[in-house]
Amino acid sequence: MKIQEHQPLYQTSGANPGSEELRCRVIRTFDDVAAVADQWESLVDQSEFSDVFATLRFARAWWSAYGKENHLHLVLVEDGSSNVRLIAPFYATVSAPKILRIIGDPRADYNSVISAKGDTAPVETLCAWLRQHSSWRICRFQNLPSESPFTQYFGRASDRTASQTQRIREWIATRAPLTYLSWQQNHPFMNREKLEELGGLFPGSHDRRKLNSLSRMGTIKYRCVKDTRECIAILPVLAKMHVAEWNSRGQESVFQAGETLTFYETLIGQLAPSGAIRFDVLVLKDEIIAAHFGFTWAGRVYYYKASFLTQFIKQSPGKLLLGFIMKEALASGLRELDMLMGLDEYKAQYASGIRATGCLRMYRSPQDMFSERLAWILNLAPHRLAFWQNAYRKILRRRAFSQTAGNPS
Repeated sequence: MKIQEHQPLYQTSGANPGSEELRCRVIRTFDDVAAVADQWESLVDQSEFSDVFATLRFARAWWSAYGKENHLHLVLVEDGSSNVRLIAPFYATVSAPKILRIIGDPRADYNSVISAKGDTAPVETLCAWLRQHSSWRICRFQNLPSESPFTQYFGRASDRTASQTQRIREWIATRAPLTYLSWQQNHPFMNREKLEELGGLFPGSHDRRKLNSLSRMGTIKYRCVKDTRECIAILPVLAKMHVAEWNSRGQESVFQAGETLTFYETLIGQLAPSGAIRFDVLVLKDEIIAAHFGFTWAGRVYYYKASFLTQFIKQSPGKLLLGFIMKEALASGLRELDMLMGLDEYKAQYASGIRATGCLRMYRSPQDMFSERLAWILNLAPHRLAFWQNAYRKILRRRAFSQTAGNPS
C-alpha cells in the first residue's frame, strides 16, 4: 500500500503508548519554503555543525541560479504540533529525476541535512519515509560534515579509519545494508590557536620581501569589504581574475558558466545584509591585484573563492592576502578560518587540522545498488583496460629488447 506523504510513517518509540509521533511532509515549490523560514534558521543555529551553506539564504540563492533545471523534493519532519524537527533539502535534476541530492551540490563545500543537536528521532523518521516512498532510486549526498545527523546515523557503514581495501570490500558486499558511506579528509582549517600563532607572526621575513617588492611598484593596502554595493562592484573583477588564472593553467574557471555570476550576485543580496558576506582585497595603486569572496558566520571565516592577477605571481599576492585575512580574523575574535575543500600545498602548510566529510549513497532496492555499481565498473573498465594494455606493451618491448641484446645479428 502506498503511504500518503502526510501520514505518520514512523513512531519514535512505537512500543510505548503515548510516544511522540513524527510525520514527513514534502515541499515541491520554493515559494512554499517561506512558511518555515524561521524554523529553518533556528534549526541551523541548533545543529551540531552550524555552517553557512546550510542556511536558507544560501539555499535560496542556489535555487535562484540553478533551480529552474531541477525538481524540488524538500522533506520536512514535523511533530504533532507542526514543529519542524528536521529539514532535508533534497532536489533531483531533470535528466535524473529519481536521484536525490542536497541543495547546494555543487557549489556548497558542505551539504547538510538539518536538525537540532542530539535529536536523532527525526533522522529515523526520514529514513523510514524514504524506505516506503517510491519516487526515488538513489540518494547521493556529497561533503556531509562528520557531525551531520546522517553521517552519525550511518556511521557504521564505513569506518573513517578503514583502509582502501576494506572500503572496497564493503562497497561490493552484497549482504551489506543498502547504504554506503565513504570518508574523505579534504577540508583544512585553522583553529584559534593556529590563527594566534600565524596571524601574530604575519608578515614574516619571507612575506615582507614579497610586500616590499610590491611596495616598490606603489602603495599597497588590504581591505575587508562588507558593503553590499561595493561587493557587487568587486565581483566582476574577481571573476575576470579567476578566469585568467585558471585558463593560464589550461583549466576552465567556474565563472565561465553563465549562471555562476547570477549565483554570486544573489548570494551577496541574500547574505550581505546580515554581515555574512566579505570581500577581502589587496590593492596596489588603486588596482585590485588579489581578491577573496567568502563568508563570516557563527565565529568562522569561510575561505571560499580567491584569485589574483597572474602578472604578479612572483610576489604571491594570493598568499599575502590569506595572511591579511588571518590577521583580520584574529583581530575580530573569530575562532576558526575554514579553508574549505581542497588540499592545496599552501592550505596544508597553514592548517591546524583537516575536517572529515562523508559521501553517502542510499539505494531504494538491491537492483538500484547493483545497477549503479555495474555502471561505475563499466565506466572505469575502459580506463583500466588501457592501463593494462600499455603495461603489456611495455613488457613486450622489454622482452624484444632483451632478445635483441642477447642475440645480436
